[in-house]
Amino acid sequence: MLFMPRRRSGRLIPLLSLLVLALVPALPAQQYQPPYPRLVFQRPGGIAGGALQYFISRYDLAVHGGAGINAYALNDSIHALNPNTVILGTSRQGVWPGNPIWPPGCFVYSSYYGTLTAAAEPGAAEIRVDSTTGFKTNTISDDLYALIGGDDWISFSGFTDSTIYGIPVSGDYALNRSHAAGDSIKRPARFQGFGYLHNVTPLAPLVNDMPVWAWYIDQRFNPAKQDFSRFNGLFYDSFRFFFWGDDFQSTLDLDHNHLDDLTEPGKGLAWFNEQWSAGISGMLPYERAKFAALHPGKPVVVGINMGSAQEGDPYPLRYCDGMEWEGFMRFAYTAPELIRVNQLWEAAHDTVFTIIEDYVEKETHSRDYKKIRYGLTAALMSGAYYGMTFGNEYSMSLWYDEFDVDLGYPSAPARAIPGQGDVYVRFFDKGAAICNASGQIVTITDAMLSGLPGYQGPYHRFLGGQKPSFNDGQPFGSVELQGETLTPAKNNIGDGIILLSRPDTVVADIIVGTCYFNDTSPGSARAQFDPVFRPIYDKANETVDFASRNRCFSQWVSSDSTGIGYYYSAPALGKGWATFRPTIGVAGWYEICEWHPMVGETPSAYQEAEDVPFEAWAGGVKKLTGIIDQTGNYGRWNRVAILYLPAGTSSCLRISNQGNGYVAADAVRFRYLKRVTPDVIPPHRPEGLQLIR
Repeated sequence: MLFMPRRRSGRLIPLLSLLVLALVPALPAQQYQPPYPRLVFQRPGGIAGGALQYFISRYDLAVHGGAGINAYALNDSIHALNPNTVILGTSRQGVWPGNPIWPPGCFVYSSYYGTLTAAAEPGAAEIRVDSTTGFKTNTISDDLYALIGGDDWISFSGFTDSTIYGIPVSGDYALNRSHAAGDSIKRPARFQGFGYLHNVTPLAPLVNDMPVWAWYIDQRFNPAKQDFSRFNGLFYDSFRFFFWGDDFQSTLDLDHNHLDDLTEPGKGLAWFNEQWSAGISGMLPYERAKFAALHPGKPVVVGINMGSAQEGDPYPLRYCDGMEWEGFMRFAYTAPELIRVNQLWEAAHDTVFTIIEDYVEKETHSRDYKKIRYGLTAALMSGAYYGMTFGNEYSMSLWYDEFDVDLGYPSAPARAIPGQGDVYVRFFDKGAAICNASGQIVTITDAMLSGLPGYQGPYHRFLGGQKPSFNDGQPFGSVELQGETLTPAKNNIGDGIILLSRPDTVVADIIVGTCYFNDTSPGSARAQFDPVFRPIYDKANETVDFASRNRCFSQWVSSDSTGIGYYYSAPALGKGWATFRPTIGVAGWYEICEWHPMVGETPSAYQEAEDVPFEAWAGGVKKLTGIIDQTGNYGRWNRVAILYLPAGTSSCLRISNQGNGYVAADAVRFRYLKRVTPDVIPPHRPEGLQLIR
């Protein structure tokens, strides 16, 4: 694989849904493997959020759907923070009706074929047809397209038995030429999760004397459209080697005989998959050869995201090196099945990789540490990369103590613990991971592990900041792991634990920002603002040049409470404070840093304050006051203080609006320091507290 190791202790800010073509130089296989746990950030959609480079650079592997100069600048800024992060650019297997790049012959069509019963002229808002029986192909209201006369795409809003209406009177999806009565009308087929697919089968008409798949690949390897050489790889957000019945939202007609291939005698789903597979078997070797010719000397690695996979099916293994499980406990597979399939893949391929992209749906779920332990330890039973995100579209990443643990590399394969059912253990050279996928509450003891191959105990729980009652830093004797059997079985609740060979304290950075899951760490509440501070949806940060420093601390920007860019105020609005209060799980010395963007899109738009007052509190006692200069150092962490903070929520950083200009209140980071020699003896002031231009 294509992954370099990252530093875990005192590291840099660390850092497939489909086809991956690696663009990094070839290296020995062992150098492609980062230590465990292996972490992934996936955002198939475009760029949003002003500080994505900070969030993404923590991961071993990252995928984003950005394109153009701004995306390339984002990649550069990620690698400036962590050169070992592997970044994949996103593409899709689907194509879009009406795009002039894709000729009509590229598409898979439904079995509906109708004719116009009256002439239609350019600009007409509706057309008359002989019948609309079978015309409806999907339930998605905004995907309403049809092809008139073989070359004129229209969109529409609805239809009756004989009329299709709501056609735009101008634009790409209007009637753009005259059509006589008797002209044909047909619909592209819709596929669940993919949109409209280019027809890769041998039954598709040639495009410029080439198979559709070859012509499609030639178009995509176009630096003017997307310069994939600016990424470490290529990522398809949807891909199919074969289909399941629920993939289709329409009838299908590959051979253009006006009959549904799925129900036509002698055909059916198996026949369709045969035709599709024949195209894929030509497409992928062609794509590999195309890439090799354009980028000589660089490896080609292929991975897929099918949402899930068929256990033991050898077909994908002939053409690819890895796959993604989209979600965890979300689709068709239980954790034991997932673990088993991952192990089958790894046994079949030297370079196989798998991705588990987990998610939570609600803000309160970000504090479900059992869920993250379950997903992460399931991933650790193989070489899978794991990530936890907020939202069904995997839009915002969440970072946990367990992500900062360094397990090193496996010393033995994962195995079920004897007598415990689907409870697994895997030993590493720096610790062990246990995953309870049994659906039952179990108690696992050190004695159950000590006789197993690879055991290097005794082990210790690490001392963690987010859930210290569980990760308590004590020698490991036993652990009760939660579990519950549900229907369907893929929803079974499980649990897991990571153990270390040596005692250690692992406290993930605590971020307190403007939103809970967008920029605030699990376990802490977002910042509180007096009324004089006003929220701003910083639209400028959505498209900001990532080479600049005008970035609010946000993964996602939107007009609702999930994506507030930052808060701002001014002295004229009255006196008030912004309070950033972390939940401290492990008492100790913490470095406190603040982050501020420009107030406005340019330095001259507003006058930021150069003397923003702050107060640093520890254990309910004001320990330090000072000022922050916000006229520079935009879009970065600026040290404010180093203080000893007790456990609990009695510590905070407060920022006043009583500066000599506009004040931005964005985010504050509390970073646990394992070793520190602070200047605490009066009359000497602690160092590095006031920012000076």
